[in-house]
Amino acid sequence: MVLLLRSILKVLLDGAGVNDYIGLPMNVIGLGVLLLGLYWGMQAGKNWQWRALLKGGIAGTLGLTITMMLLNVVYAMPLYARFANFDIAKTIGTKVYLTYMVLPFNLIEGSILTLLSGFI
Repeated sequence: MVLLLRSILKVLLDGAGVNDYIGLPMNVIGLGVLLLGLYWGMQAGKNWQWRALLKGGIAGTLGLTITMMLLNVVYAMPLYARFANFDIAKTIGTKVYLTYMVLPFNLIEGSILTLLSGFI
């Protein structure tokens, strides 16, 4: 709920244009998948344990990464090409973009957010 409210307020108060309209929905979906993985892991453990957090974090991070790779291919890349005049497929190539930019970013993001959720 906080994530959705944050995203709506960002668009209303600081809508920077195409980047926000493409990126924010992806952010909400991706982090929702990560949170579902964390929730699943914590429910499986019944009690709060590092093992349950790790299990949920791995599932959530992998889910986040796969979701964001798919969303980039079917949603973000076509919209950036059309509305921002930036065709990622022609500029650097889809495989390079997904392998060296999207994949590591989301694996690192999921790992950091999992670690932070363990301290909260």
